[in-house]
Amino acid sequence: RAPLASPAPEPRAGRDRRGTWLRRVLLAVILAGAFLARCRDAPHIFQGKRVLLPGYDTHYHMRRIQHAVADWPRVPAFDAWVNAPEGAAIYWPAGFDLLLATAARLLGAEPWTSEVERCCAWAMPFLGVALVAAAWWLGRVWRGPWTGLLAALIVAAAPMAISVSAIGRVDHDVAAVLTATLAYACCLKGLAAKERAYGIAWGAASGLLLTAGLWIWSGAIVFVVLTAVFLVVHSLAEDRVPEAAVTGVLSAAVLTTVLCALSASGRPTRMSHLFLSGFHVVLSWAGAAGLILLYIAFRACSRRRLRVAWGIACQAAVAACVVPWVFHGLRGAGSFVSATADVTVSTTGEGIGLFERGLGGVARDLSWLSLATPAALALLLCQAWAGRRRRGDGLVALWLLASLGLAAGQRRFAAVAAVPIGLSVGALTAWAVGVTRRLTVERRWLLRLLVVGGALAALACPTERWRPRPYPPNWEL
Repeated sequence: RAPLASPAPEPRAGRDRRGTWLRRVLLAVILAGAFLARCRDAPHIFQGKRVLLPGYDTHYHMRRIQHAVADWPRVPAFDAWVNAPEGAAIYWPAGFDLLLATAARLLGAEPWTSEVERCCAWAMPFLGVALVAAAWWLGRVWRGPWTGLLAALIVAAAPMAISVSAIGRVDHDVAAVLTATLAYACCLKGLAAKERAYGIAWGAASGLLLTAGLWIWSGAIVFVVLTAVFLVVHSLAEDRVPEAAVTGVLSAAVLTTVLCALSASGRPTRMSHLFLSGFHVVLSWAGAAGLILLYIAFRACSRRRLRVAWGIACQAAVAACVVPWVFHGLRGAGSFVSATADVTVSTTGEGIGLFERGLGGVARDLSWLSLATPAALALLLCQAWAGRRRRGDGLVALWLLASLGLAAGQRRFAAVAAVPIGLSVGALTAWAVGVTRRLTVERRWLLRLLVVGGALAALACPTERWRPRPYPPNWEL
């Protein structure tokens, strides 16, 4: 009797293994390209022993970082050089400045030297690469590995994403978007977790990262509110409130309260959107209260229609209580910065909205891929209507709409839109390539070449923000 032949390996397993290695290589190439694109201005930043830092807010951050390096871990909350001769309180939180000051001290930089400036200048491209990696992770968690790769490619090459993380541009924008991207990825991991302990752990990590974003930029309260709104809508659609969702918003509210109470620039008894204040405490607890009330409603009511109606009524009650406080905080933000906002906007041009500059301005700040955003939103809505929605569709759609609204008012906020644009357009491209599987071989490859070639051509369009810019010597700190 002939011996039994060993089973041949399955072809699909080999293809999956090759596909995994291919995606790893592509991710490494994207990360390397992102780093090089953000370092193109290095010859203009480093001139011998001098470090010429571009921008406006860069110098305010560097002065505070130098103080923090000298007096670590104390970060000053008052700057005598602002609003001279009286000085003024520093309204942005201390997290970003303390992070770079800690990195400079660990690298052995002496305070009040160009070594600190050099360390901070090099830290920005690394933060930009970390944002690209975070976009890849979020896209992978949301809609699979190819969506993650396409999102990473777009964030790596989008001009505005490069601008906020370019070498020498020491500002907190990229760090705030990075914490939000990681928080959203942890939120989706928590919602997808099958074990209760893992879901709660991922939810707590999401709340911690959302609070860390507030310690970097007080405007990151937008991400906390978006998370709460998404979790409420997701719970109503799924007819259950995951414990990971409750853990995330509750931990964010508790940690925000602690942060506002302990922060040197905190104003826990005031209502100001500039300082970490009661404005942020109220909004974070409003998001937590809305979800907790919804959780109680789903536990107490057995009939779906009754608990959905009760949940919606609870959300309306919370909104009715919070909206007056929000308007009060926006109207009562008194500081030197708000008093001179018109002068700052007129001199720096930061107040010029992204969409007020026409399609050319959009292309220079985000790339032409941003024009595919309406199609990407339509894709999300159509798949949700057809019953093929994915966990996180609502989060990406809310994030995209909110970030485009911010960018319409102030151009620098276009950086916030880079990640959701990358995710939505990446998902659209991956879906379009997947649809071609139902076509003939010749048409399939032709359509794929058109889609991928069009995306690469859009990314490669020449823009003003891609070219290195010489900086005058009088910008030296």
